[in-house]
Amino acid sequence: MDGMFFPLLKELTTEELQLGLLEIKNEREFLEKRMNLLIGPIDKLGILPGIVATITALTKIPENYNWISAIAYGYMVLSFLSLFFYQLIMRYERMIALTELALESKFSSAI
Repeated sequence: MDGMFFPLLKELTTEELQLGLLEIKNEREFLEKRMNLLIGPIDKLGILPGIVATITALTKIPENYNWISAIAYGYMVLSFLSLFFYQLIMRYERMIALTELALESKFSSAI
């Protein structure tokens, strides 16, 4: 994918690349803030310990505590949702690196 987009990025002007880089970085930071609001504790603890604890809690909960099972299932949904967010952040990081590489190649060819 990088080989397909890199020549197209090099055709843009320096100002367009800098503006695009600023926009991509802004979008990544905004996504990270939204992600931390929604799944912040999962980022600190990790997914696997939370899922193991959830499964253990679900096997020990009596039937009359439905609200606890709802929280446990909600945690598992948030865990899988966090994988989607991390994939988006990795894509943003790749686009930022590619745009910075195009800027560097423009500066090195100008010298």
